[in-house]
Formats: sequence, structure tokens, C-alpha cells
Amino acid sequence: MKASFLLFLILSCFAYDSNAQTGIYKYADKSTKAEIELNLRRDGVFFYSYSKDWTNCITEGKWRPLGSGKVILTTAHQLSDYSLEELEDPKIKHLQVIIQGKEKGQSPTSISSIFINEDETALLEMDGESGLKMLEERQKLMMAASAEIRDSLKNTDLPRFYKYNKVKDIKSITIEFDQRELIIPIKNPKATQIIITTAFATNAAYHYMAGVEFIADGKFIREEGSTIKLKKQKR
Repeated sequence: MKASFLLFLILSCFAYDSNAQTGIYKYADKSTKAEIELNLRRDGVFFYSYSKDWTNCITEGKWRPLGSGKVILTTAHQLSDYSLEELEDPKIKHLQVIIQGKEKGQSPTSISSIFINEDETALLEMDGESGLKMLEERQKLMMAASAEIRDSLKNTDLPRFYKYNKVKDIKSITIEFDQRELIIPIKNPKATQIIITTAFATNAAYHYMAGVEFIADGKFIREEGSTIKLKKQKR
């Protein structure tokens, strides 16, 4: 009987703490035009948005209470969400890297840094010739394909082609993307063609979180390590 009552108290406290943190929190800075919104829903799903000038970030994932006003957030997309294919083609003298997102907006942008073997001086160069050939093939498909295939092509990112004139074998490729770093190990250092299929996020400004704590203090909540406080909105 005592054990059942104790379990009831624990579950009651958990539910109370969870419900206490739910709601919409907002922050706005008129000088920088930055706006942040965090929506903690009762079903354990959160939505986070950040906008400033040309940036429009929309992030979603799961959250749970930790007690003492703390909650922990984990985004739906993580930087480890990618697949890698390595091919050898004796006709290719240089390393060719193809990065292809699964859906619109999931490939690293052209401003992302991509380098090899953790050497920032060994950058991969955009391969315009391969990109042009791909555009020509895509145009032919768009003109001849059915409406369903055309719509599918419109909703996918264009592949981005890079090349590296091999001076030494490739051990890893590093992508710096959205202020994060993803190191992709290469199993076959003699491969001449590497295809990376990314699924980083649906937005180039995605705010990646993997167990990030937010701390609530009365009517405000802030990300651990940040001084920016979001104010809870009235229902």
C-alpha cells in the first residue's frame, strides 16, 4: 500500500512539473530585430523558431521535464543523419564528392565549409562541369516526364558536386554546417567517388539540440549557458 502511494506521489509530481513548464515563451529585441519563440506542448513535442534579418529558423523535437524548473530538449534532426556511398571509377583521376539531400532544404548550403583529413587548407572545390551536366539532364526530365515526376523533382535539392585532385588518400571529410561540425570517416581511402546523402534538417538555420537543458525561472525560460530569457505568454 505504501509503495503504491509513493508511486502515486512521484507520478503526480512529474505530471505537475511537466504541466507547469508547458506553454509558449517569446523573446524580442527591437535593436537587432531578433525574435525567438519556444512552444512546449503537453504531448512532449516542442517547436522552436528564431528569426533575424534573413534568417528564418524552425526547429522541432521532443522535450521532457527534469524537475526543479529544468526541461531537456532533443531535436528531431541530428547531424549524424546521413548515408554514405563510396565508389571507384578508374576513369576519374580526382576524388569526386556528390552531396544530395533527401528532401528540399536538406543539403548543406554553398557557404558550408567542406575539407578533407581535418585539414582546413585542403578544401573541396565546386565542380561546375558536373553540376552543369546534371542541370541539363534535369531539364530533359522536366520536359518529358509526367506531372508527378516533375513535382517530385521540384521538391528535391539539386545535388552539389565537389572535386579534389588527390594528393593523398582520404581518411575523412568534414562538413561545417550551421555552426556545427560533422566528420564523415572514409572506409575506402582509394575511392575516387564518394556520394553523401544528407538528411540534416528541413531548414538551413536549424538549431540542433541533443539533450539541451532549458531552465525556467518564474515567468521566464532560458537555454543553459545563454543570458537570453524568453517570457511565458498568457493563455
